[in-house]
Amino acid sequence: MELMRVLLYNAIVTELRMPYKPQGYNGQPKTGFNRRGSVATGQLVEDLTVEWDETPEGNFQLVVSFPTIQPSFLPFIIDEGRRPSTKYPPLAAIEAWVRVKPVFFRDSGGRFGKGTVKQRTFLIARSIKEKGFKGRFFLQKAENRVINQLEKLGEEAMANYFQTLIENQFVNLL
Repeated sequence: MELMRVLLYNAIVTELRMPYKPQGYNGQPKTGFNRRGSVATGQLVEDLTVEWDETPEGNFQLVVSFPTIQPSFLPFIIDEGRRPSTKYPPLAAIEAWVRVKPVFFRDSGGRFGKGTVKQRTFLIARSIKEKGFKGRFFLQKAENRVINQLEKLGEEAMANYFQTLIENQFVNLL
């Protein structure tokens, strides 16, 4: 059980650290970001916990959580994305992110524009409102990564088991 927990934790961290190109919900590119892709997940990685939890029926399930991130639904919105909307996203969360990350914009001439934190926060919030953003799907990708790893481990274990059976059968035949 501990192996599965560690594999899932490591897979989620790996997926979070993968560079990605920011896109609107419908796949339109977001402008003004570096071309190699960006990784802005330090707080998610630091806050990530993966633990076993017992259900009322006595079964065990893995629970992924981000206990100190506020608002608490933020990691799951990053994972699933957000559709364009008539409402602005929470400005406080975006402002906190803008204060940590160096966010710059280019004007129509291609020069970096200077703006206050409030202005940059508003521009990002407006872009999210109008275009939404495509989810990272890091939880689903991590789950698939773990399933593939477990299949490989299971295949190796089965091969070793059958090899032992075959060797024992040949010894018994002699």
